[in-house]
Amino acid sequence: MFNFGRYLFISSSAVGGSPPNLQGVWNGDLYSRVSSDYTIDENIQMTHWHALAGNLQELTEPYFRYFESTLDDWKANAKAFYGCRGALAPLRQSDNGLMSENMPYLIWTPAQVGGATVLRLLAIHRDRRFLATSSALLKQVALFYEDFLYRTRRQMIACPSMSRRIFLMFPARPSLQ
Repeated sequence: MFNFGRYLFISSSAVGGSPPNLQGVWNGDLYSRVSSDYTIDENIQMTHWHALAGNLQELTEPYFRYFESTLDDWKANAKAFYGCRGALAPLRQSDNGLMSENMPYLIWTPAQVGGATVLRLLAIHRDRRFLATSSALLKQVALFYEDFLYRTRRQMIACPSMSRRIFLMFPARPSLQ
């Protein structure tokens, strides 16, 4: 199964190409589920979970290049919808990263950790030179959460949110300004 997963990932990825979406390259439907776009709540991450463990680091390049290309859209989202600095990933995107005012899951991001889920793969990447080139994306997502989260005596809280969970993974600390 591990080797089969590597085969599927290699078959649907190419350096300089687009990252594979959840449908892969095998979808034969004219109108596929979720439009064969990138669903950022965890689906695109699932297609890449085994990339580093499978020694396929070079095939993560399209993933980060794709998200870096939508950084300006993510910054526009953070400003327009929450008045925050930084970058806010939409729930789904294909050729751009702009959120829609009509999107039913507009407040998904704090509950699902938005751009932070996209960057988890970057955070565990082993290539320091690659990390240095992607640091702008990390910084912009961090700036969003710095503005968006509010601090109580013991924890950071995301509100508004579709989830009632409290994010204890963000330590309360002074502003980076």
